[in-house]
Amino acid sequence: MQERLAALEAKRDWTGILTIADEALIKDARRPEWWLVKGYAHEQLGRWPLAATAYAGTVQFNPLDLEGWFRLAEAERKYGNKNK
Repeated sequence: MQERLAALEAKRDWTGILTIADEALIKDARRPEWWLVKGYAHEQLGRWPLAATAYAGTVQFNPLDLEGWFRLAEAERKYGNKNK
């Protein structure tokens, strides 16, 4: 799976990465790593509110994930939600 994601990232196929993340989350929505992947793909597409929502899933299921918190804060800052 990592090779597949790396190949899609190399091609900058963010929609393809979103598809993989969504499929994985349908199987198990409690996997924080897939929320992180989904957030990253939305981030690359400039969809900051959707990225923030995905990163919120990351920290919901793994509150100790510092990268998740950082990316959540950054996404919220990018789309202007400074109150959270």
